[in-house]
Amino acid sequence: MGQRRAAEMAQAVKDNWIDLGTALHWHLRFNHYPPMPIALINVAVTAIERANVEDYDSEIDLPQDVMFLGKTSVSVCEAINSMQLDCFITVEE
Repeated sequence: MGQRRAAEMAQAVKDNWIDLGTALHWHLRFNHYPPMPIALINVAVTAIERANVEDYDSEIDLPQDVMFLGKTSVSVCEAINSMQLDCFITVEE
């Protein structure tokens, strides 16, 4: 939905105004329609951490009762794309 708002939240994390968990809570709940489950915050954090070390193919187990395209796990790439987390990735060139 709001790439600009996601970028603003990511910048607030980088500037140490808010923590990553708070930013992701807001992003998943208010920047997506329909809102994504709060249970996905840990998945989002793991996806961001793995993307920061360029580990895009590894699988992340989803919380109980959450499925993605009929699967109980999601690749880092799928998580980043489906939750629109690219603004939160801080890989240094």
